Amino acid sequence: MWILYRAQMQDPDNRLTATDLCNATKMLKSQMNRTLNSMEEKGFISRLRSDTDKRLIYVTLNLEKALPYQEQHSKILELIDRIIEQMGEDKVL
Repeated sequence: MWILYRAQMQDPDNRLTATDLCNATKMLKSQMNRTLNSMEEKGFISRLRSDTDKRLIYVTLNLEKALPYQEQHSKILELIDRIIEQMGEDKVL
Protein backbone atom coordinates (compact mmCIF):
# COMPACT_ATOMS: atom_id res chain seq x y z
CA MET A 1 0.00 0.00 0.00
CA TRP A 2 2.92 2.32 0.75
CA ILE A 3 4.12 2.26 -2.86
CA LEU A 4 0.69 3.24 -4.20
CA TYR A 5 0.22 5.88 -1.51
CA ARG A 6 3.62 7.46 -2.10
CA ALA A 7 3.19 7.42 -5.89
CA GLN A 8 -0.21 9.11 -5.72
CA MET A 9 0.97 11.73 -3.23
CA GLN A 10 4.07 12.60 -5.28
CA ASP A 11 2.41 12.64 -8.70
CA PRO A 12 -1.31 11.86 -9.00
CA ASP A 13 -0.96 11.57 -12.80
CA ASN A 14 1.66 8.82 -12.54
CA ARG A 15 -0.32 5.59 -12.61
CA LEU A 16 1.10 2.22 -11.62
CA THR A 17 0.30 -1.20 -13.02
CA ALA A 18 0.50 -4.56 -11.27
CA THR A 19 3.76 -5.14 -13.15
CA ASP A 20 5.18 -1.91 -11.68
CA LEU A 21 4.19 -3.11 -8.22
CA CYS A 22 5.75 -6.53 -8.83
CA ASN A 23 9.00 -4.89 -9.87
CA ALA A 24 9.01 -2.59 -6.83
CA THR A 25 8.21 -5.35 -4.32
CA LYS A 26 9.89 -8.34 -6.01
CA MET A 27 6.63 -10.27 -5.60
CA LEU A 28 5.55 -12.93 -8.06
CA LYS A 29 2.67 -11.97 -10.36
CA SER A 30 0.45 -14.64 -8.80
CA GLN A 31 1.10 -13.25 -5.31
CA MET A 32 0.51 -9.70 -6.48
CA ASN A 33 -2.76 -10.61 -8.20
CA ARG A 34 -3.99 -12.38 -5.07
CA THR A 35 -3.04 -9.37 -2.94
CA LEU A 36 -4.64 -6.88 -5.34
CA ASN A 37 -7.83 -8.95 -5.59
CA SER A 38 -8.13 -8.95 -1.80
CA MET A 39 -7.46 -5.21 -1.59
CA GLU A 40 -9.99 -4.52 -4.34
CA GLU A 41 -12.67 -6.60 -2.58
CA LYS A 42 -12.11 -4.54 0.57
CA GLY A 43 -12.32 -1.28 -1.37
CA PHE A 44 -8.71 -0.21 -0.76
CA ILE A 45 -7.83 -0.04 -4.45
CA SER A 46 -9.49 0.37 -7.82
CA ARG A 47 -8.36 -0.90 -11.19
CA LEU A 48 -8.90 1.07 -14.38
CA ARG A 49 -8.10 -0.06 -17.92
CA SER A 50 -6.07 2.42 -19.96
CA ASP A 51 -7.94 4.31 -22.67
CA THR A 52 -4.90 4.35 -24.94
CA ASP A 53 -3.53 0.83 -24.40
CA LYS A 54 -6.19 -1.72 -23.46
CA ARG A 55 -3.49 -4.13 -22.24
CA LEU A 56 -2.65 -1.83 -19.32
CA ILE A 57 -4.67 -1.86 -16.12
CA TYR A 58 -3.81 0.87 -13.64
CA VAL A 59 -4.04 0.33 -9.91
CA THR A 60 -5.04 3.31 -7.77
CA LEU A 61 -5.36 3.61 -4.03
CA ASN A 62 -8.73 4.81 -2.76
CA LEU A 63 -7.44 7.59 -0.54
CA GLU A 64 -10.61 7.77 1.56
CA LYS A 65 -9.93 4.17 2.59
CA ALA A 66 -6.27 4.95 3.28
CA LEU A 67 -6.91 6.96 6.46
CA PRO A 68 -6.43 3.95 8.80
CA TYR A 69 -3.20 3.16 6.95
CA GLN A 70 -1.99 6.74 7.33
CA GLU A 71 -2.75 6.69 11.06
CA GLN A 72 -0.92 3.40 11.63
CA HIS A 73 2.02 4.51 9.51
CA SER A 74 2.35 7.70 11.60
CA LYS A 75 2.25 5.69 14.84
CA ILE A 76 4.96 3.34 13.57
CA LEU A 77 7.19 6.28 12.61
CA GLU A 78 6.69 7.84 16.05
CA LEU A 79 7.61 4.54 17.70
CA ILE A 80 10.77 4.27 15.62
CA ASP A 81 11.73 7.84 16.53
CA ARG A 82 11.30 7.03 20.24
CA ILE A 83 13.42 3.88 19.93
CA ILE A 84 16.19 5.82 18.18
CA GLU A 85 15.98 8.54 20.83
CA GLN A 86 16.24 6.06 23.72
CA MET A 87 18.96 3.84 22.26
CA GLY A 88 20.96 6.57 20.62
CA GLU A 89 21.33 7.10 16.91
CA ASP A 90 24.83 5.61 16.76
CA LYS A 91 23.59 2.27 18.19
CA VAL A 92 20.54 2.04 15.95
CA LEU A 93 22.11 2.93 12.64
